[in-house]
Order: sequence, then structure tokens, then C-alpha cells
Amino acid sequence: MRYLLTAIATSIGLLLSACVSTPPEPAAPVLSAVVEGTGNPTVVFIHGNGNATSGDWQSIAPQVAEMGVRTMVYDRAGHGESALFPTPYRLKNEAAALDATLVSHGIKGPIVLVAHSYGEAVAQLVAASRPDVVGAVFVDALIPGTLTADVAQGQIEEFAPRFDKLRAQAPELAAAVIPIIEAFPETASTLGKLSCARDLPTIVVSAEQGNWSRPQDIAHSKAAVSRFVQGSQWRSEMIATKEWASGHERSARCGFGRDQMGYQRIATIARQKRQLAASCRKSYKLAVHV
Repeated sequence: MRYLLTAIATSIGLLLSACVSTPPEPAAPVLSAVVEGTGNPTVVFIHGNGNATSGDWQSIAPQVAEMGVRTMVYDRAGHGESALFPTPYRLKNEAAALDATLVSHGIKGPIVLVAHSYGEAVAQLVAASRPDVVGAVFVDALIPGTLTADVAQGQIEEFAPRFDKLRAQAPELAAAVIPIIEAFPETASTLGKLSCARDLPTIVVSAEQGNWSRPQDIAHSKAAVSRFVQGSQWRSEMIATKEWASGHERSARCGFGRDQMGYQRIATIARQKRQLAASCRKSYKLAVHV
């Protein structure tokens, strides 16, 4: 009995020690954001890395809001008006910060995510954890299956030689971007564990001139897009042609073409998902919440 009591006391001591030595996760910060328009769904715009900010969407978001939906553009941590994370970079912190920002603005869904470049990694994680995400538009983005361990390591090897120069010339930009690149292997692992919903309506907008520089990464990215789009009837691809937005950066700033077909598809994508959910409830009595 004495030995049993000793073991229990020791176990409690270890648990208490662990509790004391492990600080709680810091609260997710609320990011700088602008919300416009009324109605549903809420279209949330997520920019990429580098010098990207919420301003990249300034010509697109107002036009979408005029279609009777609400829009939110925001600066990711370390970009624009949003402060850096106080902790080492983790993709999950980006998703938590977006969730906190949505809560601060009273946005509960339905939500359509529009993500450019690396912003799509944030969108993937948010969509996987929120049933109120009812549609997505990926603009020349990090399509599921693109950032593998090999690609992540290749990106580090490509950009690491430029880090010192970037720190010297643009220290604030370096502080925001370098940790993201250095965390690519962990981010690749995180994304690799996600399962993308096949019934989530998704439009992939691909630039004719993407952001990849290594030939093997270009080929891998194209193959990943093809696999992703062909994996579900709810996914489609649009090509940003030379006449309006052929490059990686311009693909976000110029939108989806002068005919505004893409704008209309953003506005209707959530309605398509709601119709699907209603059909599921009627036919199979599933508890599908959108």
C-alpha cells in the first residue's frame, strides 16, 4: 500500500510539474481587417507572402460586395497593418488568427475563401476545421498536393542564400517572410495530413506564368492542379490569359477577367453548396450545416 501511495504521489507530482512548466498557448491575435457589404455569404480574401497585403484585393473586393454579399479583406500577420506573431511561425497560428478576426467582426458563415499564392495554405487549414466554409477560389495558389517535403526543401535551398541581403535591405519584410519559408517543411507536413472535402465548390485560377522558377516545381505544380481539379465534379479551373493577368502577382490584382464571369461564380458558389446540402438532408437525413 505504501508503494502504491508513493507511486500515486509521484505521478501527481509529475503532472503538476508538467502543468507548471508548459505555458498556455497565447491567444490568437486579431488582425487588421476591413469588412464591407451586407448579406451572405461572406467572401474572405487571403493574400500571399512578400510585399502582399490586403490592398492586393482593392479592385476586386468592392465589385464582389456590390453583388449583395459581405466581403472581408485582411492583412496576414507581419504584413500591412498586422503585427508579427509573438511566437515562432506555425501555419496553425495563421488559421487561428483568421478565426479570431472573423469572430471579432461577428462573422459566422457561410464563408467563401478567396486565396492567392501561399494564402491558400491558410485557406486549406481553415476550410478543414470550419463547416461553414461553403466555397473556395484559389488564385494561382498553393493547390493541395503542391507543397511536398521535396518541394519545401527545394524552396529553402533556393531562397536561403538571399536571406542576409533581405535582412539588410528590408528587415521588416525579412522578419515576416523568412520564418514562413523556414517553416515550409513543417507546413508541408501539416497540409499533407489534411483531407480536402470533395463536395466543396472550388475554382482554381491559374496564371499562365506562375511563381515557380525550378522546372521540376513547375511540372509538379501543374500536375497537382490537374489531379485536384479532376478529383471532384465540384472543382473547375480558369486560366488567367495574357490579355488580362498572365503573371503570378497580377492574377490576384486583376481578378477573373474583364467579363466578370469569375465575380459571378464567387457569388453563386455558396448557393450551389447550400443546394447540395439541402439535397443531402432530404435524401439521406444528414446533419449538414452550411
